[in-house]
Amino acid sequence: MRKFTNSLIAFFKSFNLFETLFLTFSLITVITVSIVFKSDWLSIVYSLSAIFAMFCLSKSVYLYPIYQIISDGIYVVQSYFNGLYGESILNLFILIPIQIVTAISWFRNKRENSEIQVNKLAWQEWICIFATASALIAPVYFMLKALNTNYLIISVVTFIIPIVSYYLTLRRSVFQFAAYIIQNLVIIVLWLMPIIEGGVGDIGLLPMALTFAIFGINNVYGFVNWTRKYKKQKMSIDKCDFN
Repeated sequence: MRKFTNSLIAFFKSFNLFETLFLTFSLITVITVSIVFKSDWLSIVYSLSAIFAMFCLSKSVYLYPIYQIISDGIYVVQSYFNGLYGESILNLFILIPIQIVTAISWFRNKRENSEIQVNKLAWQEWICIFATASALIAPVYFMLKALNTNYLIISVVTFIIPIVSYYLTLRRSVFQFAAYIIQNLVIIVLWLMPIIEGGVGDIGLLPMALTFAIFGINNVYGFVNWTRKYKKQKMSIDKCDFN
């Protein structure tokens, strides 16, 4: 427990000015919008926990998977209550187990400063990733259709892309953030659909959409940050090899 606490303290001490302002602004914005639009407590808790988890990801903190598992668990319940059964199934039976494996992998690949060793994937692995994602389209479509999932086509996309995103996170690839950005854009539409269709009572879902918009900004920062870390780590390895 002491090690966990020390890691958390070190995490907050590592913030630069931009990171401090961005995280503070994000949390305050979500809380304010949630209060104004009278969101339910579950949406608020999910938004706050998810923003913190994704921020840890952008900083390549090895404890990120633990925070994300908590966030995904809340999202399972929230999605189920809103008829997004594909999201519930995806997170409960696929994404959370992937995060458990990720937690083990990241712990084994952390550096002395508690950051993660960034990985570069071979082209053969990329072919397997795209082939697997393509093969999932038909079975996922018919499964979600059988469950009468709301917004079927969008739900199929939001089912498959997160699998790719989480796998790339497990493999510690910089390009996880590109997948996350696409995922965020589609999920924003998914959570805005009830509002767009005129459901006045669904306006409380706005913070959910806002949360994923914040994720998008965070993922752009994550891509830049991880790219910088990869170059720095590679230079360090090359220097050691030269010596």
